[in-house]
Amino acid sequence: MARLGWGWPPAYPRPPVVTRGPWPWYAAFELAYEPRVDICDERDKLVVYVDLPGVLKEDIKLQVHDSSLELEATRRTPKEAVLRERVDRFYRVIGLPCAVKAEGVTAKQENGVLTVTLRKVAGKTVSVE
Repeated sequence: MARLGWGWPPAYPRPPVVTRGPWPWYAAFELAYEPRVDICDERDKLVVYVDLPGVLKEDIKLQVHDSSLELEATRRTPKEAVLRERVDRFYRVIGLPCAVKAEGVTAKQENGVLTVTLRKVAGKTVSVE
């Protein structure tokens, strides 16, 4: 059977190219951890839902700014689940569609979903002359 210059027979497809480590052993360990975020706009408040399965509430840090929410989380995979312990870190600044108050923010985590409730800043009505 004739071989190509790379060493694979022409009847077989080449394996996918991975920039780090041999395929497939390190690919699962180097994927980015990017949880999903949903923002629901209600009349007087915003509700932000973040999927954080396997994250303890002690490993979540939240900061509220005028029109953004800063989220930092750490997820640890136990050694029994994989060959070595894996730590996924996540940092994201979530832009909000309107200004919010830093006071009165509530956050709770239930069944792997973080729910953050933010009160909107009431706008001032201006009469046109």
